[in-house]
Amino acid sequence: MDAGFSPKNIQTAKDMQTVLALVSSGLGIALINESAKYIRNDIVYKPLFGTLQQAYQMSFAWKKGNNSPIVNNFLKVVKQLDPTLN
Repeated sequence: MDAGFSPKNIQTAKDMQTVLALVSSGLGIALINESAKYIRNDIVYKPLFGTLQQAYQMSFAWKKGNNSPIVNNFLKVVKQLDPTLN
């Protein structure tokens, strides 16, 4: 690779908890979403410079017609964080 580093795939995982557990166990490094850095405090997190910082768009999904108080409260909090959401 350009930076003088060629990763060797030893372990793979689909969920973030497992990925971070592998990193914590000393089995390598991982590229993660910014928000995942708050999951564990025993790992060193460093930003990846030279990349598009807004490369991901967040989406929310729920079952149509679900009037659960949990869903309604979650949506209320999301709309407070970003009033442009409808």
